[in-house]
Amino acid sequence: MECGCECAHDVRDNPPRVYKASSPTAREDYRCCECGAAILAGEKYDRVWGVGDDGAFVTKTCLVCARITRDYCCHHGTLRETIWNALGVDYITGEAVDD
Repeated sequence: MECGCECAHDVRDNPPRVYKASSPTAREDYRCCECGAAILAGEKYDRVWGVGDDGAFVTKTCLVCARITRDYCCHHGTLRETIWNALGVDYITGEAVDD
């Protein structure tokens, strides 16, 4: 399955200059950058640190969203919008696109 992100070509053509992914254990509570769920201290999560044209960035993603993003979305922080555009539903609230 190809990436459904509207930004897919921008990311592929202009990748971050620095990109470091890891799966640490949280030392404190965080919020998932995709769904907003709590990542509690002691839980594993995906962390990406990088430097792009707009400067440095850090994302912290719960393991569920990280897996979906890794398989279907190429740009961190756009999963909710990508699913909305592709399926017509907000996977967090269950809200459907009005037809």
